[in-house]
Amino acid sequence: MDSQTFETPYGPIVLWGEADVWTSGRPLVVAIAGAYATEKGAFFHLAPHIAPDADTVIGHLPGNHCPPLAHQSVDTFAAAYSYVISTAFTGRVVIACGASIGGLVALALEAPQIRRLVVAEPPLVMSKVWPLWPTLRSKLAEARGDPKARAFVTNVFGVTETTTDERRYDHLLEQLRTPADVAVGDQPLYPVRELAKLPSLVDAPERALLATHPLIRVSIMAGAGHNVLQEAAPAFIGVVRQAVRDAVG
Repeated sequence: MDSQTFETPYGPIVLWGEADVWTSGRPLVVAIAGAYATEKGAFFHLAPHIAPDADTVIGHLPGNHCPPLAHQSVDTFAAAYSYVISTAFTGRVVIACGASIGGLVALALEAPQIRRLVVAEPPLVMSKVWPLWPTLRSKLAEARGDPKARAFVTNVFGVTETTTDERRYDHLLEQLRTPADVAVGDQPLYPVRELAKLPSLVDAPERALLATHPLIRVSIMAGAGHNVLQEAAPAFIGVVRQAVRDAVG
């Protein structure tokens, strides 16, 4: 895959895609991976399942396999991605797709080319994401001496070594103006328990908000927890393909 670096007022955004996707003019899926996604994770295998109906480019959250931005927050990430979509993909139909924190970024995007969103497992209330706390505190320990990496954990998740400060993102639903498909796993977040895999990080009250939103279509991914891209890949690909058809129809 080719990579392209786009300069924004907030810092650089790096996107990956096949050589012809940057200027083809076809509908474009812009996929944003979640926190600490592997270098060539699930979104990097999406393109063959979407072609030839749309091209696909993939980005990581800034600071993960690409340079960090000046400020670490969902709002800043969204502003940088919005700038790239607005300026680099003029004249194209864009379907923005994001997983987990990348899904929050997708919900916050503002660019005229975006016709539809596909969001996997957006953790709207961070005080509830108890399964992530050990991992996030481990990341804080690894990031001693790296203030931007530490700021990612504290700013986005509200987690420090000893506390959890609330970070809520349900306001993104109030601000939503673009039709969205939201995919969530069927493995419940609560009760707190021993886990073989991550459960869904979208609790029942937030599911109700999603389900009653006039612009949101919710899909429940059978057998999946938080990692719906890996655990319910065929169903999730089906959601993306339908979103592409809806966007161009």
